[in-house]
Amino acid sequence: MLNNFTKLSIRADKGELLENYVHNRLYGLYGGDNLHFWRTADGNEVDFIIEETLESGKAY
Repeated sequence: MLNNFTKLSIRADKGELLENYVHNRLYGLYGGDNLHFWRTADGNEVDFIIEETLESGKAY
């Protein structure tokens, strides 16, 4: 979409590209309803939280 094929090592948006890649992989594995993020009032954040339900009787 951006038509930017510059080497990843010198791109200014490499962090955003990595975050987008991880999001897409997690979305494919867990679906959108189980994928969340968390942000504090002062702006700190956890990018990916995966919500899973533990099955009763399983040992973890």
